[in-house]
Amino acid sequence: MTRVIKRYKNRKLYDTKEKCYISLNDIAELIHQDVMVQVVEKGSGKDITNHILTQIFIEESKSGQSLISTESLFDMIRWGSKTANDYFNTVRQAVSELIPSFSEPKKGKKDEIEELKKRIDKLEKSLEKMEK
Repeated sequence: MTRVIKRYKNRKLYDTKEKCYISLNDIAELIHQDVMVQVVEKGSGKDITNHILTQIFIEESKSGQSLISTESLFDMIRWGSKTANDYFNTVRQAVSELIPSFSEPKKGKKDEIEELKKRIDKLEKSLEKMEK
């Protein structure tokens, strides 16, 4: 279930479940605990989750906790948000396609290796398209 956080005009963040004000650090802690959050502006109801998550990301990187390499940040800016989203979605999809192969009934080792090679090849082709 998604935890709704409301941001007031004074920029205070209000957790509607716990019925109290929270900080960006509190939201980061919720996310670290695998809690899905949605942040909306109190008056308009506009979803500003991406904006808040970006703020959290910036704050964490200031304290030396950056999760993304400098090269990846350059690429994200160079590509723009749409292409970066496409890239991450492609990687996420490829990984999710690889995971079931380990839980499926055992095939012959040769068949498994061939299947993995095909999936890796598909991922590499997708990434090459995005680099162009």
